[in-house]
Amino acid sequence: MCLPMRISIIRCLAAGAAILLAGCGNSNPPGDSVPRAEARYFTQVIPSFDGTPIATTVFVPPLAEGERAPLILHSNGWGDTRTKQPTELTYDPNNFYGDMHHGMVTRMWRAGYVVISLDNRGWGDSGGQARIMDPDKEIRDYSVVIDWAEVNLPIALEQGRAKVGAVGGSYGGGFQIPLAHRDPRIKAIAPWVTWHDLRYSLAPDTVMRSGHVTLLNLAGLLLARVDPFIPRAYTQTLATNTPPQDVLDTLKHHSPIEFCEQGAGPKVDALIVQGTRDTLFDGLEGWQNAECLRAQGADVRLIYVPNGHLFTQQGVQSNPTTSLCGPLDPFEAVVAWYDEKLRGIPGAAAHIPGLCLPVTDTEAVFPAQMPIGGLRFEIPATPVVWTPGTLYNEDAQFVPLATIDRPQHLAGLPRLSLSITATVPAVDPILFVGIGVQRAGGAFELIDDQLRPLRGVGARELLLPVIATRLAAGDTVGLALYTSHGQYFSSASRIPFTVTVAGALELPLLD
Repeated sequence: MCLPMRISIIRCLAAGAAILLAGCGNSNPPGDSVPRAEARYFTQVIPSFDGTPIATTVFVPPLAEGERAPLILHSNGWGDTRTKQPTELTYDPNNFYGDMHHGMVTRMWRAGYVVISLDNRGWGDSGGQARIMDPDKEIRDYSVVIDWAEVNLPIALEQGRAKVGAVGGSYGGGFQIPLAHRDPRIKAIAPWVTWHDLRYSLAPDTVMRSGHVTLLNLAGLLLARVDPFIPRAYTQTLATNTPPQDVLDTLKHHSPIEFCEQGAGPKVDALIVQGTRDTLFDGLEGWQNAECLRAQGADVRLIYVPNGHLFTQQGVQSNPTTSLCGPLDPFEAVVAWYDEKLRGIPGAAAHIPGLCLPVTDTEAVFPAQMPIGGLRFEIPATPVVWTPGTLYNEDAQFVPLATIDRPQHLAGLPRLSLSITATVPAVDPILFVGIGVQRAGGAFELIDDQLRPLRGVGARELLLPVIATRLAAGDTVGLALYTSHGQYFSSASRIPFTVTVAGALELPLLD
């Protein structure tokens, strides 16, 4: 679930192939032959519970005689392999993927943590088949890796058991909450840009997010060994424009929502980093994960950055300009987080806010809790007509709702109440809705490129993805309607329709 963040098939596959061919770095084995005080990294293959070989690179920091360090787990993103050698943080927003994976592994190692980076089954040098974080396969692999570390590495123990944290994002962040649910040795986590409910991530309202999913399917076929259900799910959904029910059931089983909706989330402290511009695992999913953990009494901080899995209207990413949340550095926040949660340094993470929303490249707001809904605007009855024939529309049908009279921030979760009625028989109408702004200078903008598909007719009330932007006096905000879009290039309705929409939109406007 994490191709390199620039959405370019050639670049993604070339980068993935280069990673697969990369060397393994220092191959010194563990043991007394390497002085404990010397920083080192080495390759270790660990047989999993079913005999599947799991390839890892182990990073051990310099330690004094008898000293132990907390353990951090990391794994590859979808389309990538594990971290095999030190790779420093670049803070290049176009290298967000590399920084949150390989750079973060190296940063934690340099901060004095033992880090194990592993190839998930089906990827890189590991055996088996990729099943998208199956709790009965991939998630169990991590517990076996911890078992091995307890016996073979100088890691910190609590009552004889490891004290473990985790870093990584997207597919490499998707293991963290399910593993904490299964394995009590996970004492704190720091997942980046990952999912809460894969059904929503890949096919919200049963509409396949075909821009991202097509690339993910290609990466799996070309760069990994995937379970046959993955290409089958893609081809069946592409053929019928609706995912099969067994696929939806599997995706739910591989998601935190499986236990969160039962009130059975793990009580694990979490620093969650999510992207306001992420169009695969959008900001709503980060908030849902945070709410799941908070319900169990966990300490949860939620940091948004204007980056992530990006995909604009034309299917080509515009260059991100930062990976920070205003003045807050999320990479250093992870180090501080674990210094407090695993090392027990009092107040080390006290500067990390409960919520950070970036409204410009350099400015952020820090509400006490997520703004949900807000000022209510009525949506007038608006006809929408769709005639198939083009790949996707270039322009939104913009329904202006309010002109801003003073500088404000629009940051949080918009709430939409919408009635969709068919004025002529509509077999399968599909709309894509977002929040738009007509800037005072004249340019129209789909805020943070965030869209939500709505399938069928009837009344809906829902939260739209998290957005965060600064509004100037004279900007006009409203509802952006599309009948097709590049993010969903193959998923528009295949039958012409005419519908009328009306309702209300609540916007989280902050002074």
